[in-house]
Amino acid sequence: MFQIGASYKATDALTLRAGAKSPITGTRQLHECTVPATIKTHYTLGAGYAFSKVSEVNGSYTYAPEVSSTNSNMGYTTTHGQSNNWQLMYSHRF
Repeated sequence: MFQIGASYKATDALTLRAGAKSPITGTRQLHECTVPATIKTHYTLGAGYAFSKVSEVNGSYTYAPEVSSTNSNMGYTTTHGQSNNWQLMYSHRF
């Protein structure tokens, strides 16, 4: 597995983030009979904004490029990619 990420504190309140992750060497199909998903590399972007010492909001986006994989044992090819992975989170510390 290969992962890399960076975080940049643009201001006291704003933090920008980016990263990449390759969870599996090469392409493989997971749960071949039930969920024939092909996973290879994901790219992420994110930002956080601190309203105060106890209140902040964070958001992120993940993109997985389309990848194809052939399962010769089962006799099919799977193509999978995602570009709709958004997350928004509000945190309040007590």
